[in-house]
Amino acid sequence: PYASKLDLTIINSENSAEAQSAAIDAMVEAWAKYLSSKCGEGAKIAVDTGMPGSTNGNTIYEAAMSIFQDANINVVSEFASQYADGVCQEQLASVLAANPDLDGIFCQAYVESCYSALTQAGMDMIPISAFDTNLGMRTMLNNDLDAIIGNNCPGLSVIALDVAVR
Repeated sequence: PYASKLDLTIINSENSAEAQSAAIDAMVEAWAKYLSSKCGEGAKIAVDTGMPGSTNGNTIYEAAMSIFQDANINVVSEFASQYADGVCQEQLASVLAANPDLDGIFCQAYVESCYSALTQAGMDMIPISAFDTNLGMRTMLNNDLDAIIGNNCPGLSVIALDVAVR
């Protein structure tokens, strides 16, 4: 039932630290460019810094911020999801209360946390870039969210491909 709603891109890489790092860089670039194109020049977005002190979180943050700067996107608020649903939803709720005219969300946690925060704030859905789980994918598709998701779990990707092909 979701085939018409999906645009599936598969990026294969060798299994080395350098290759995995390059794959994450490519994903972050796609996320940030997607959000920039959806929101438009001058848009106001919130950016998740991830896990404070995390090398991976800092790498994702710095790569995204570079693209947002080049695209003339205004980062009006930052929050730290700590890669946790509850923390993300709580932090994002504060961001939304202070920025009700936000145009997009760049999140290192999960799309379902963003959806829940927006819903609880009584706000319209806005473009989202985020990681995801099975629940998040279902949330995105069932609510027709304008989102791009990334998933760094090869096993889940194989299951998703199997389901998509059937």
